[in-house]
Amino acid sequence: MPDEKVRKQPHYGHYALQWMGYTVFFMYLVAVILSYLYLVLAGVIVAIFGTYLITSYMIGLRILDQHNPFPPPKTLKLTGEEHVLDIGCGLGKMTVGIAKKLTTGKVTGLDLWVSAEIPGNSPERAKKNAQLEAVEDRVEFESGDVRSMQFNDSTFDVVTALTLMNNIRGHEDKMLALSEILRVLKPDCQFLLVEVPRDRWGMLMVTPLMYWSMLKKEQWIELLEEVGFVDISYERYRKMTTILARKPAR
Repeated sequence: MPDEKVRKQPHYGHYALQWMGYTVFFMYLVAVILSYLYLVLAGVIVAIFGTYLITSYMIGLRILDQHNPFPPPKTLKLTGEEHVLDIGCGLGKMTVGIAKKLTTGKVTGLDLWVSAEIPGNSPERAKKNAQLEAVEDRVEFESGDVRSMQFNDSTFDVVTALTLMNNIRGHEDKMLALSEILRVLKPDCQFLLVEVPRDRWGMLMVTPLMYWSMLKKEQWIELLEEVGFVDISYERYRKMTTILARKPAR
């Protein structure tokens, strides 16, 4: 007789899985070709680098724990009644984590739903994860770009972003996104930024190209101040760079 307690687990996706698979396959193929051409040392170096890529990818997924939602840090003090916006929500890892802390509040997950970044990325799969975590009544998912959101000014009590902002390329686009976040936040309310750190853990979690393109915490703080955020604080939480910033009161 099957165990009635066994239930299907949510899964929050393998980031850039196809890109990683193709890249590592290509590198191993190049290594074989180089070895066939008697360039054995070059082939070994390429194979070692390919192994490093797939190893760092697996370590990153292990640290992120893609079968469980990302709970907000205790420094983000929630009453349970907030209307929260989770930008770049993907399959709802942060969205669900926030929703589990709410009572009468609601989380709106916003994403472009690009499957190249997360295979099968869709609002339907995100909703399924919310159902499996029994928070479907506290979440909603919408399509949109953080750089040009359709929400009114001062709509949300909290805005969150989990491993999104480093994926926005270019200083101008980052500033545009942060300005939009500031706009849709209510006065005296907070933005939670969570990113892979630029340190030894970060080197294990992402590819070298991604690692060197990421901003350091000091750079994020500088951008937040430039946009107009105040009371900016940093903490290390679950091996991630975690920054809280407040929109000034009126």
